[in-house]
Amino acid sequence: MEVLARRLNCVQCFCPPRPEQDGHEVKATSVVSETALQTWKDRWLQAKRHAQGVAEVSCIVLSAADALRQLPFHLWTWQFTTSVAKMAGRLMYIHMLPSCQFIATIFLALNWVCNGFQIQMCGSDTRSPLLCGAAGAWNPAWPAIPITVFIVACSISMVFVVYLQPLERGHFRSSIWTSEAGGLPLTCGSSFWTLSGLVLWDCLLFAGILVLPYGIMVEILAFWNVAFRGNRFEYVTATKALATEMQNRPLLTT
Repeated sequence: MEVLARRLNCVQCFCPPRPEQDGHEVKATSVVSETALQTWKDRWLQAKRHAQGVAEVSCIVLSAADALRQLPFHLWTWQFTTSVAKMAGRLMYIHMLPSCQFIATIFLALNWVCNGFQIQMCGSDTRSPLLCGAAGAWNPAWPAIPITVFIVACSISMVFVVYLQPLERGHFRSSIWTSEAGGLPLTCGSSFWTLSGLVLWDCLLFAGILVLPYGIMVEILAFWNVAFRGNRFEYVTATKALATEMQNRPLLTT
């Protein structure tokens, strides 16, 4: 029921009228385990649960197709159409696109290596050098570079603007984040450079390694479960932290 409730809340956010929510406590979703090995195991189980959302892709596609056939034309307003497109697109981007891109990149790299570091239709005398180059025909790692740059820039900007910048301006004095100051020491007189270094370290060194078990493998297992087991799986909840007096303080106050 918890999973269904979360999915329903997600769908309601795209369809008018949008729900209005009052402030309330939200249960933490990070895992808390006694040992490092148990943390990795609990995180794996959590990633498997999240990946099972791929079962909703076929559901939203079927629902959209039925709505397109049966709903009167005048009900397909711009807002309703964009809401349906957002729901379908978001599920496909989350569950389908990463695995498809990973598999396609692997086969492209194998083809590139087995053919003397060249792609058959993209030789040195090709008529479309920009297209072949952008597709990674001469260097399969190139298409990932712009994506990595955007991920790093967006991550740094989000954390700095939402958390660090308000602290530097003296806002939200009574929040937990302010009392902890984010735990970031100053580098060259600013926490921005510390944040940038940590994000670069994570994205360039660990993101590619961790995305294999927690991103690609869990999605492939979810594809298998949905295709051959009908989305039947054992739901194992992750260990959550117990609420303390400090955790009951407001996360953000004005």
